[in-house]
Amino acid sequence: MKITHLNPDTLMKSPAFSQAVSVDGAGRLLFVGGQNGTRPDGTMAGADIGAQSAQALLNVQEALKAGGAGWADVVKLTIFLVHGQDLQATFAAAQTAVPGMTPPRP
Repeated sequence: MKITHLNPDTLMKSPAFSQAVSVDGAGRLLFVGGQNGTRPDGTMAGADIGAQSAQALLNVQEALKAGGAGWADVVKLTIFLVHGQDLQATFAAAQTAVPGMTPPRP
């Protein structure tokens, strides 16, 4: 089994973890680390949850691309929000970023 740690230049460098890990064995799996609304330079994408959600999803897309995958290859996507944030703004960002996504309704 071959394990490859991926840290593309298009994502902020983390001293704590790899942005994605590709595992090649009998099949191929790609695990993407938790992403947040930071730009590659480490600054936040904006003050509102919509902008930060859009950036976090762009970061996921960049990690997928680094592993040779895309949204069509995603089996599960989990989005965590701090209590009190605007769910609709995050859902709107997700529907824009992820083709064909139908988010769950609260």
